Amino acid sequence: KGHDVVGKAQTGTGKTTAFGIPLVESIDPSKNLTQGIILVPTRELAHQVSTEIQRLSTFLPIRTLALYGGQSINKQITDLQKTPHIIVGTPGRIIDHIGRSTIKLNNIRFAILDEADQMLDIGFADDMIKIIGLTPRSRQTALFSATIPKTIKRLISRFLRDPSWIQVGEEIEASNTIKQMYYEVADQDKFKGLNELLSQNSKQNKA
Repeated sequence: KGHDVVGKAQTGTGKTTAFGIPLVESIDPSKNLTQGIILVPTRELAHQVSTEIQRLSTFLPIRTLALYGGQSINKQITDLQKTPHIIVGTPGRIIDHIGRSTIKLNNIRFAILDEADQMLDIGFADDMIKIIGLTPRSRQTALFSATIPKTIKRLISRFLRDPSWIQVGEEIEASNTIKQMYYEVADQDKFKGLNELLSQNSKQNKA
């Protein structure tokens, strides 16, 4: 329906298909413009998502390009000259191309942040903010994350407009067969406390 979306879901819950189908159906292949961008944390995920988008658009004249580190930058520049309709990439490599003026984001209609919490953990926060800030405000934005910490909430507040929230699966809980314990110690005593716990467990195992 064109709403911005926040999806809270673990890896392997079908997010790529969930955003991929409406994405490829909304792309206008008659326009020689880059209309969609998908940001992902790793090159492996960039390849995986790109492959899935290509599969979903098998019978549509839609060009999808994966951009990530470890590939030849010159080949990527050549591929970008063909103007892919959808770009899937890691923030670092996207920023590299922005600096080279080989990517134009002024016609982006759909922006997707996949595994957003992982991208923040890796240190891509500034790159993500810069990339999304260069896309039109009229875009539709979808953010997917396994967790929604305060940093993600700030990102949502800044870049998404009245998003629909969707959660797949329950909150992660430990199995009821696992016994959990915690100890409060001062920062300077953490190493000493860990050694003591390991020593206790070692004695129990020997007994």
